[in-house]
Amino acid sequence: MKRIYILFLILFSTLSFQFCYSQQNITIDTQYRIKPDRSVAKENYYFGFFSSNGVLYTNDKDLSIQKQYYIKFKDTFYDNANLFNVAYTTDAVQHTLNKRPNSELGAFSIIYDEKNGQVVGVRVVTQDSSEIYLTEFGAKLLNKI
Repeated sequence: MKRIYILFLILFSTLSFQFCYSQQNITIDTQYRIKPDRSVAKENYYFGFFSSNGVLYTNDKDLSIQKQYYIKFKDTFYDNANLFNVAYTTDAVQHTLNKRPNSELGAFSIIYDEKNGQVVGVRVVTQDSSEIYLTEFGAKLLNKI
């Protein structure tokens, strides 16, 4: 009985932690994008992760290009640079029901310097590209500016 109770507590705390991150709505303004040669380009992007509604809004502020993605929470993890990531993927059901193009299928991560820390940037991986957008803090942290 004690083992079942302990297992239940572990499962409940894990699910509660994931639920907490999955319901977090956050807006992020980034000022830089990492180029293929690992240098940075000055680019102004807005990301609105509204996971409680299952939507990610992006806006290239320089070109006024806006996009909407249907997302769902996937996982949290530390990447190879020891940065904390909150990962989302395309919500295939909503994507299909709303007849969105395949170019909008992807994986999206909010990158933090540590758990509950400051936002470093956003990683966007689609069939067309893999991009990392950095906040001012993230660019300084990674010695890119």
